[in-house]
Amino acid sequence: MVYEYVCDACGNTADVEMSVKQMEERPDVRCEQCAGTMRKQISLCMFHLKGHGWASDGYSSTKKESKNDG
Repeated sequence: MVYEYVCDACGNTADVEMSVKQMEERPDVRCEQCAGTMRKQISLCMFHLKGHGWASDGYSSTKKESKNDG
């Protein structure tokens, strides 16, 4: 997973890739610019539903009639 960090000292931001297991160990992430301590930011999710998706597959609350139904 990719986590976004910000430096407490200089405000530099960085994306850091690490496994969930590594993240659970609370790693000490240091700034590349000033070697200051960085803390994890809450950032926007990059997950997007695209295409026809679940709504057209019959999982929505209103079912659409199929063109093949007569």
